[in-house]
Amino acid sequence: MTHAFYLEHKVNSDLYEHIPFLLEKINANAIIRVIANYYYKTKKIEVHPEHTDFPYKHKGAILSLNTCNGETRFPNNKKVKSKENRILFFDPSEPHFSTSTTNDKGRFNIIINYF
Repeated sequence: MTHAFYLEHKVNSDLYEHIPFLLEKINANAIIRVIANYYYKTKKIEVHPEHTDFPYKHKGAILSLNTCNGETRFPNNKKVKSKENRILFFDPSEPHFSTSTTNDKGRFNIIINYF
């Protein structure tokens, strides 16, 4: 499940008013997309398909809203666990993938693509 706060060069949600403080913290000059993802709890960890967010170099940040055993993974076997209030900075034009969680009601993230 996904909620788009900012998409296609415009605010897409009344909840966007809660996002600018985060954009200031990460020093975003221009926003491409801001979304929230909810990955529901599964009986065993499900690894989602590898993907890139956009085909051009830009910056990305994943803010974990809760601590769980879900992860963001990279092809080099690097794994970053979801830990509440942790931000993962990376280049989302490079391949990456996510997982579900088994030890909480879900995995909740805010994903920001920016320059």
